[in-house]
Amino acid sequence: MELLPPLDTAAGLLQVLIFSAATYTLLSFLRSTRGTGMVRGLSVAFLGLGFTLWLLATLLDLAEVLQVFDLIAEVAIIVLAILFHPELRRGITRLGDHEVLGRFLRRDRTAVIEEITAASVSMAKARVGALIAIERRAPLEAYVERAVPIGATVTRHLLEAIFHPGNRLHDGAVVIRADRVEAAACILPLTENEDLSRTVGTRHRAALGLSEETDAVVVVVSEESGAISLCEEGRMERRVAKDALEGLLARALAGADPVEPEEVRPSPGARALDWLRARPVEKLLALAVGLGIYAGAWRSGRTVVEHDLELRVQASQEGTQLGMGQVAVVAPEALNAGILDAEGRPQPRASATVRVSGPRELLATLGSGLAGRVELASGETGSRELEPTEVRWVGVAEADARALDLAWVGAAPRLELRAYETRTLDLGSDLLPELDASALGAWQADVEGVAFLPSSVRVRAPKGMEATEVRAALAFEPLTLPEQRSDQWREQPRWSAALTLAESARSQGLDLLEPLSLLVPVRLRPQQLEPLPLEVALVSLDPARPDAADQWEAPDATVTLTVRLAGVATGEDALDTSILLGVRSALQERARAFVDVAGLEAETQEATVEVRVPPLRELLGTIPGALEALGELPSDALEARSEPRTVTITPRSAPSQGGSDDDSSQGQEQE
Repeated sequence: MELLPPLDTAAGLLQVLIFSAATYTLLSFLRSTRGTGMVRGLSVAFLGLGFTLWLLATLLDLAEVLQVFDLIAEVAIIVLAILFHPELRRGITRLGDHEVLGRFLRRDRTAVIEEITAASVSMAKARVGALIAIERRAPLEAYVERAVPIGATVTRHLLEAIFHPGNRLHDGAVVIRADRVEAAACILPLTENEDLSRTVGTRHRAALGLSEETDAVVVVVSEESGAISLCEEGRMERRVAKDALEGLLARALAGADPVEPEEVRPSPGARALDWLRARPVEKLLALAVGLGIYAGAWRSGRTVVEHDLELRVQASQEGTQLGMGQVAVVAPEALNAGILDAEGRPQPRASATVRVSGPRELLATLGSGLAGRVELASGETGSRELEPTEVRWVGVAEADARALDLAWVGAAPRLELRAYETRTLDLGSDLLPELDASALGAWQADVEGVAFLPSSVRVRAPKGMEATEVRAALAFEPLTLPEQRSDQWREQPRWSAALTLAESARSQGLDLLEPLSLLVPVRLRPQQLEPLPLEVALVSLDPARPDAADQWEAPDATVTLTVRLAGVATGEDALDTSILLGVRSALQERARAFVDVAGLEAETQEATVEVRVPPLRELLGTIPGALEALGELPSDALEARSEPRTVTITPRSAPSQGGSDDDSSQGQEQE
């Protein structure tokens, strides 16, 4: 692998210069701040130790070490922003002080400047020490809130009174905000500039420290010498002439650059040469850092890594919304695509793993999200493998997609492409899906009333498949009827649901071309009473033969009476229980089972007769208990059935056979 990128192009040289200029600007900005020592330490560590380790890791191809360097590079900017946030804040506030932007943001503070100048000159003549901080765009609230609030208009006499040696407020600084003295006795931060002479007092160090921390302009009056100093942007101009102070303050507060003593401006060429000669080590450092940044970015962008992604390949229709991790195979209307499973059976979807190789930066943007779309051409039939190159990948730009190398891990997904035609089928009871009505409780589905909506449907089927074969293959997923409350079913005693094709139908290439629903009527489930045992009695219902029952032996049999109530239940447990108890109580009192022997001849050795039960309405008489609230019952509301349904009876025993013979012989003799 190449160690450094080629620099024989204008684009490469321009990028190195951009990185170097940005680095030099940052170093120049931080040069005079409190972080100077830290900047140098970080620079040495980066160039000495960091660059050396990165060079060795690249030569020896130490992937783990290079990965650590990449992680450090990602967080380096955040770390620097945290370490140098005061300097960065000060630099941002200085943007408004630029001569271009300052023209739009200037404020007329002539009166305030005149009062400050007059007070400073007066105190300098009297050798009264003073420290006046003038707030610009960076707020000085952190120093004001711990001081003595004043809140008065700036005047010469007020400033002289505050800094009078006998005043308790004269030791601290005064903060001026706009045209008001905001606070006095303010404690300012001291500078850490080691280049200052030891003769510089605390008041001057505090003024310089505040100008380093903020964009404030600070006026200092020396108590020993009566000299006036002006601090701005971390620089101090000492022994300012009394007649020049007002002009310097006006320019500083108007946003102009600090005023330097008037001198002859050198030519542009001379200034460029002076700039090149000034701080050569810093410029070489910036150039080295810029080259390192460019080399690192170049190498990172060309490091190839691999990543495996799980995908779901599925047949889809035109307009289907793609989801991450999905590859949609879209076929024309006359063509259908199925995904073959391991056994070679067509399925609507299958899983596959794709290995993506490409630059690390590009794969980092992908994460685990990749989707694709395959548009098949019409007229293509048969089975074949899906190539990664024919997938139009979504989630990456077209230019980035060309930089990726994709290959299937394991077996490639296989497509089965079939030509299709549309058929219209009339739907009947033979195509009804399985219904699960276990959750209906007191209700049940009226299977005889189930209907398809619409009664016919358009089906896409493989070309050449006979109509009988299509009908035999057509099947729907089972339906589960939901649990409903009785009042809902009473208002609308039917339920409808959308039908979906079963997997068995899809595997044979069938597909619905329009929505299809099933309408399922429901009704209350019939209530069945506990079986009631009854003894069978002999009766003769023929008025002409009232004694016919005496000629037969009473059957030694007991039948079981089963009573079923249809359309009586309400779906409310308490009321239904009351109804069942009332019916059962009435049947226990009045129900009878009998056989009618009026039509039988006694000479018969034995006879099989039907067990009969009186009509239930006659047995119940008036509707008892809770049944009264239901009014007239439907004709098929009550149904009774006995088990067994027939019994065998025998005639009663006749006189002895011998006696009969004697009587008969005596009669013959008499004759």
